Amino acid sequence: MDEKEMSEEELKAIKKKERIFDFFWSLEEQQTILGLLKGRKMKKELKKHLKDKEVKNV
Repeated sequence: MDEKEMSEEELKAIKKKERIFDFFWSLEEQQTILGLLKGRKMKKELKKHLKDKEVKNV
């Protein structure tokens, strides 16, 4: 499978996810969900960064 085929398959998967997302939640709810997920990711990265910093200081 070449890169073009892979990217087309990935695009189909992404579009399918977007349709499901649009079907179940309104635009406002989608923004809330995405914001919560982004916040969770940032919190996880911050914890990792602080842990790495703590390990370097010890």
